[in-house]
Amino acid sequence: MALKLTVVGEDTVTTSYHRVVKIETVVNQFTRIQVESVIDANARAIQKAYDGSDTYVPPYSTVKYYTAEYGAFNDAEGAYEYLKSLPEFEDATDIFEEGQK
Repeated sequence: MALKLTVVGEDTVTTSYHRVVKIETVVNQFTRIQVESVIDANARAIQKAYDGSDTYVPPYSTVKYYTAEYGAFNDAEGAYEYLKSLPEFEDATDIFEEGQK
């Protein structure tokens, strides 16, 4: 799963494909979400197709962290719902990859 939303970053690069890469919970403190953003779904497809070759040139990506209250969610679906509750992602739509619902 990912979120589709056009975002112009501080570096002026436009990204539109945002996915949760990691959810980290610090017990009784907070939950942190790592979100990787790439230019579009084609860039994500390039990442997924990486076969270990030396000629691979990764597409542009940027990473941002979001912190939520401890216990706000406990899975990826909850993390996406949390992100969509933030002003930055309030207009985002869900993107489902093959095999996801």
